[in-house]
Formats: sequence, structure tokens, C-alpha cells
Amino acid sequence: MDSPDEGLPTVANCDSNSISQMNLTVGQSVAIIREIIKSFMQNSNAKPQNVCLPRFNPEVEGTDPAVWCATANQIVEDNSLEGSALYSILADNLKGSAAPWFRKVLIDEPAITWPRFKEIFAMRFGGNETGTGALTKMMMEQPLEDESLSAFGLRLRNFLKMRWQHLAIDEIINACVLARLVLEDEHIKEIAFAKNFKTEEELMNEIRDLPQMPSVSSGSSRTERHKSSRSRIRCFYCGMIGHKMAVCRKRMKLTRQKNKQKSEEYRPNVSSSYFTCLVEGHNETNCPWFRRTS
Repeated sequence: MDSPDEGLPTVANCDSNSISQMNLTVGQSVAIIREIIKSFMQNSNAKPQNVCLPRFNPEVEGTDPAVWCATANQIVEDNSLEGSALYSILADNLKGSAAPWFRKVLIDEPAITWPRFKEIFAMRFGGNETGTGALTKMMMEQPLEDESLSAFGLRLRNFLKMRWQHLAIDEIINACVLARLVLEDEHIKEIAFAKNFKTEEELMNEIRDLPQMPSVSSGSSRTERHKSSRSRIRCFYCGMIGHKMAVCRKRMKLTRQKNKQKSEEYRPNVSSSYFTCLVEGHNETNCPWFRRTS
């Protein structure tokens, strides 16, 4: 009669084979996971060939977020950048405070897309410039040193052309209207710089509920505007506010005194036969002898 323990080695052998198969399966799984991680790291380190973005550093003077965003948008869309290629090229070209900001964005939204990036970039750095904002910025531009009037005009035209090239005619008209209304009420800036209005109806629906302007006579309104404009003028000669250097009384008075002094200095000598002392080189009013006798 067989012993009850005769089958135990067989069971032990089966368990050993099962454990070996299990270990093999786990080993294969680990290898697969390693390959996935390696592939992901290679892709994340890969950079698109022959594609580069302009660098953006908000701390550098003259940096324009709207221009950078428009340029980057063209490059990203032309090269169909997405995923790790997009993240890599953005990380390389966002400098200054934009670099840690972008790292935080990737932590919060690891699978962020380009449209979503543009949205939060505009909220953070103001890259979503409206037509009114572009017009207002153009009006504040100043001529460069040694820049001719024609060159200045061409630069202003190109400035608006670049920012308005994607706007419809109604959007441009609405932008100009809002730019004028901002001069009457500063609160309209919140509307004008928020978005572009595509139609007349959309614009009117937005501004219809605005508070009424104070009713003032046209004469007093013009006077107030004249006073406010004068209050912003400063004389470069005397430093006082309210007039320009060309009409500065202090300057004109000093100029008259200098002119009078020069006219006396360069007055031609008159013949001495007309005066009592008979000494040449001065006239009667400057004659020392005449002063003593009179």
C-alpha cells in the first residue's frame, strides 16, 4: 500500500514550477515597464529639429507678450507641435519669471494643449491684446531718436497692421469707438481691454447699461478739457506747470533783457563833435562828464 506522503514531492514540484512561471511573468512585466519609461524619457528629451521659438522674458524691457504669443502660435501650428515636443521647446524659451511659472503649469496640467497654454499665458502675462488695447498702445508710442516723421508713421502703421490683421472691419470699428469712450469714462477700460466685439449689436448690449455721463454744457465741458490738458503741460525752461516753454514769460523777459543789452553793446560809435567832452567811444547818455554836470 502506497504511503500517503508519496504524492507530496509531486505537489512540491508543481508549486515550484508555478512560482518560476510567476517570477518569469513579473520579470517580463518589469522589463516592459522599463522599456516604456525609457521610451517616454527619450521622447520627453527629444526636441523638434530645425524648430525654434523666440525667447520670452517678461523682465526684459520692451518684451511684448502679444507679439510673442502670435509668433509662437504661428510656429507651433505650422510644425504641429504637441506633447513632449511642445513642452520641451516651451521650457527652453520661457525665461525669467516665466520659467518657474511654466513648470508649475505642467505640474497642475501635465497634458496641457497649445490652445489651453495660450489661454493661461494671456491671463498671466496679458498676451491676449484687444483691438482697443493695440490702438491705445499705438497712441502712446513716441518717435525714436533721429527718426523721421515718415519712418515714425510707417512704424505705427506696421504696429497696427500686425495686431489687427486677424480682425474683421466691424471689430476694428468697435475698437476705435471703445478707445474714444475710454477718454470719457475710465471704467470702460474693463470692457475695452477684455475682448473684441464682433458686431454692433454685441457692442451695444455691453455698453447700454453703463451709467449716464454727467450732463454739462458744451462750453463748460470744453473749458474743463482745456484746463485738464493745460494741467498736464510742463515748461522745460522754468519747470512750472500750465504753459509751454515757447510762451514762458520768464524766458521772454530774460530774452528781451539780453537783446537790449546786446543792442547797447554793439551800437556804433557816434561822432564826438555832437557831445560836450569831445571824447570818442561813447554817446551823450554814457558820457561821464555829462553825468557829473547834470
